[in-house]
Amino acid sequence: MKKLISLLMAAVLLFNVPVYAASYASLNKVRTIRDEVEPSDQYLTITPLDEVSTGSSIIISFTNAKVVSQTQIDAVYQYDRYNWKGAGEGFWTVMTQIKTNELPYKIRRVGSREIQVDLINLPGRFADGSLYTVNGVSKRPVYKIRLPFISDGEGTIQITINNNESTISSATLSGYYIWTKGSSSAGTDGLTNTEGDDGEIISEITTEAATSAVSSSTSGTSGSSGSAADAETETTTEAVNIFDLNYNDYIAIRDLEDILENSLFEEKDETEEKTEEITDEETEEEPEEEPEEAQAKAEIDLDVQWDASTKTATISYNGTEVQFISYSDHYVVNGENIYFEGGLGSVIIDGKMYVPAGLIIDVLGLKEPGTEEEEEEDIFDKIEINEYISEELL
Repeated sequence: MKKLISLLMAAVLLFNVPVYAASYASLNKVRTIRDEVEPSDQYLTITPLDEVSTGSSIIISFTNAKVVSQTQIDAVYQYDRYNWKGAGEGFWTVMTQIKTNELPYKIRRVGSREIQVDLINLPGRFADGSLYTVNGVSKRPVYKIRLPFISDGEGTIQITINNNESTISSATLSGYYIWTKGSSSAGTDGLTNTEGDDGEIISEITTEAATSAVSSSTSGTSGSSGSAADAETETTTEAVNIFDLNYNDYIAIRDLEDILENSLFEEKDETEEKTEEITDEETEEEPEEEPEEAQAKAEIDLDVQWDASTKTATISYNGTEVQFISYSDHYVVNGENIYFEGGLGSVIIDGKMYVPAGLIIDVLGLKEPGTEEEEEEDIFDKIEINEYISEELL
């Protein structure tokens, strides 16, 4: 009887073992490199253990490394076995045409140390199985992603995977070791590998990691439709100036009001404030003006709407309406479809939509404070020069 109970308990435990990961991740090699080197032979292999749904993506961030330009990514690092067009082309359309177990992906540069990788969908019955009945390849389907980075720092390069609400597991892996003067060489234990040479799974990686993107202290979007709050994760960082960012740096749409307030209204100099105080004392009292913050908010004619059902962000600013649709190849400006160029697009990270800072500046017609005055000065300078030349000629 005791033996029977023991067997039953063992059976219960067997069928209730928790699964901590829906995929395994590994790097192909580790070696010592110098700083400011672009090793284009570093691959991240992800083996899914569960279905990967249409529209899935992951975020990969780097420590001690920076991401190459989007132009370089498109030239060297994209999936090269098939020209995958994104979520519009599914597993059955693509994998029946190519004889490989490597699944298509598309890389977008999100920031100087971060990329988003869009993944083709994978039906659950082929996860951790074979593609033999699909295209004759008797190997497990994997995403073998060439990592687009340049060594930047000292010590081990860390590659962090954020599952971005997909079934891919979050993980942190150790890659190349950066050698600098006075540092020691990397040991052979720097390689984090979860698969043996024959593809046998050795161990799971369950190290959770978080990623970051350009954002400001958030107060939420103004006027949202749908349950946007349920789908988004709060992020609190220092407010950024949109004009200090590179064109391809991504900003969170829900933080746009804070970003514009910080970017379009310059803070007064302390010396200027003191001068104004002295002047006010000497002159007659004038009616109190509204605080600068209130003026700023009044002058920013901005409204951001988020539709959770269609994953669409609508920005209204000074008579211009712009719509960004998640995973779409275009955006909409005042009803006109405009297609993204150069690998840009709207991306969702941790439930928040991000778009390129330069694109926002262009479509909303934003101008950095002081530029109009400088342009006027240039015009007057040109007029004076022309008048001087005319007088000389006469």
